[in-house]
Amino acid sequence: LALAFIAPAYLQSSSTQPSQHAPPADAPRPAPPPPSHARNQETNGRKRFKMGAGDDRSSDDYHKRWDAIATEQEAEVVAEDEAAVRGSDAALGLSAAAYEPRSSAEAEERSKRDALKSAKAFWKDKDRAATASKIMVGEESGITRTLTQADLGGDKHAVHIKGAKGCTYTLDALMRVAKVFIEGCSGCVVRVQCLVVSQHVEVWACDGVELVLEAPVATVQVDGSAQVAVAFAQGDMLGAVVHATCASLSISFEGSAEVTDLVAAENDPDGSVPGAQGTGAGRGDENNTGEIPQFITRRVNGTVITERVVRGKDEYPTTVREMILARAEA
Repeated sequence: LALAFIAPAYLQSSSTQPSQHAPPADAPRPAPPPPSHARNQETNGRKRFKMGAGDDRSSDDYHKRWDAIATEQEAEVVAEDEAAVRGSDAALGLSAAAYEPRSSAEAEERSKRDALKSAKAFWKDKDRAATASKIMVGEESGITRTLTQADLGGDKHAVHIKGAKGCTYTLDALMRVAKVFIEGCSGCVVRVQCLVVSQHVEVWACDGVELVLEAPVATVQVDGSAQVAVAFAQGDMLGAVVHATCASLSISFEGSAEVTDLVAAENDPDGSVPGAQGTGAGRGDENNTGEIPQFITRRVNGTVITERVVRGKDEYPTTVREMILARAEA
């Protein structure tokens, strides 16, 4: 007699019938939720830029796209933070009246904070515009090149030489630039033959750079550099050389073998340094203000003088000699 085993009803239902809560076997699996910090690929109807390995990273368009992304991301973060604060306030039962200043001092503090925020935004926009208006040259070694007006194109107005090593650059006489910047270069020669509209050249974080000025420049500013030599094509072309935190800096004039050491002149009250008479102020901080000592070198009554820059009551930069003259004339 054959015996058949019949499973209980509850085993049959659990083993042969699908659960009411389980999805069908052939149902597609739902996509995992995005991480909380991930951002959608589309915001306010605008597709985000996608940067690939094949993009031309040297082009202006590439960097402009990244600037656009950074600006948009920053705006979104600020908006999210503000929304989070509003949501938190609503949960705590806080109303808009709770944000009213409780005193004149608090109102003044908020006003200062808002002004600072606006100022930071202003300078950020200004820096972005200044960067966009410059032609960037450098990050290369052993190159000799002449820059012409064609290199500026139609939308560039200044030249920024950065990170060059052992290079020689000449700014062609037919160029017209707003300003010249030299940053982080070593063992380089930069010849300025062109018109510099602002009459200003800035040099910083350089080592072993020779700046040859064959066109008038009113002010040369050198900061945080060593072994920098500024050569003027003519003796009357010296306007002012302003420097700070330099290990060594000199100026010379074509046709003269005399080289003036401006760093040595900082501590030279009697004019023993050839070609320059210092004020003897040195780099000390007698008033403990924490201010970085700054010096200015000019030709005064036919003599090259290096003086410590000081600031008067109105914060206008001047020198002790000029302050004494101004008081005498008052």
